[in-house]
Amino acid sequence: MERDREVAGLAAWAAALLDDPEVAVLDLETTGLGDTARIVEIGVVTTDRRVLLDRLVNPGIPMPAEATRHNGITDEMLTGRTDFDALMGDLTHALTRREVRGGGRVELYGRRVVGWNLVDFDRLVLRNELAGYYQRQGHADPRASADAWLSTMTWEDVMIPFSTWCGEPSHRGGYRWQKLNGPHRGAADCLAVLDRLADVAGRPAAVLPAQTSGDALTGAEEVAR
Repeated sequence: MERDREVAGLAAWAAALLDDPEVAVLDLETTGLGDTARIVEIGVVTTDRRVLLDRLVNPGIPMPAEATRHNGITDEMLTGRTDFDALMGDLTHALTRREVRGGGRVELYGRRVVGWNLVDFDRLVLRNELAGYYQRQGHADPRASADAWLSTMTWEDVMIPFSTWCGEPSHRGGYRWQKLNGPHRGAADCLAVLDRLADVAGRPAAVLPAQTSGDALTGAEEVAR
């Protein structure tokens, strides 16, 4: 009975995410998995499959061979791409929802952001990039500025709830972490996260392709993957 309640609660959580078109899925591809990892691709997709951002990012350092084997992103692909600083405005725009109030007044709110291993990895890599950005902008406390930016959104991981829903025991106790099984590319992995949420919610995987919209901030060559 307890397991049934656990699964039912996860299904309700996933369904609520999928039914809110303002929720955004974020995925980052990076130069590695350590504390010094740099971002090389950013994907942001809403739960109704609108691609808001899908951009390669020049990290300013050579792409490690191990990272290229993981995500297929090469130095040649990053040559001539904009750096993180140049994409800050686009990223902020993608993770901000807009509500029109009386008199046409527009209010801005940070989105509810979800992703695969989001809190323990992607969000930490993003925090480091933000701190570097604010340092270059001359902020007195770059990490405090990064934290203030992050605090405007809410952040939720999908990997742990999905692993709990799968219910495969781990020899360390609890449940074994599951793989996303995405292609290790930004927007495409966002779509894979939506498929995993559909699994938990007990819904069929979406048959519609990703859609660009008037809010999209992306290059056509990336969206076409």
